[in-house]
Amino acid sequence: MANIDLRPKPGEPLYEVLRLGMTLDHVDGDGVYTFTRYSDNLVAEFKGMDATEIKFFDRTTTMSMTVPIAEISTTKSVLTWLGDNPTLEA
Repeated sequence: MANIDLRPKPGEPLYEVLRLGMTLDHVDGDGVYTFTRYSDNLVAEFKGMDATEIKFFDRTTTMSMTVPIAEISTTKSVLTWLGDNPTLEA
């Protein structure tokens, strides 16, 4: 029996947010996908599976950045206040 591959392809928005450790939270009526990494209070949003950019949002600081998909593919991580608080001692 052949395999059925349900994984997204590299370079697609879904692949990139999953690669960064995020989990689907919801999809709204306008087709905006919202993913979250709860441990870091990080949210990512993109419109449709053919989106060309993803908006990342740190819920703690309310800082955000919109990044083109081409740049996200080379991103190793998204730092947030909760995920990498510089005031905490190691």
